[in-house]
Amino acid sequence: MLLGGVAANHSIRRSLDDLSKKNNFEPIFSDLKFCGDNAAMIAWTGIQRYKKKLINNLNVEPKSRWPLDKSAPYMKGPGLKL
Repeated sequence: MLLGGVAANHSIRRSLDDLSKKNNFEPIFSDLKFCGDNAAMIAWTGIQRYKKKLINNLNVEPKSRWPLDKSAPYMKGPGLKL
């Protein structure tokens, strides 16, 4: 199943559909109206929390590439190795 903003990309959908047919399986795609950009959803949530004065005082510096694995090597920019 393909979800999120990537799932709204028509070229990716076509490519996965072609690949699926070649490998004898049927892909599952969400309806385009449910394929929103996660960044927009996160921003909207932030706006709503701010309006309700639900503000967290986190003392954390944001990172563009925040690894889920703390022992993973640091990746600079769009996945470029140092």
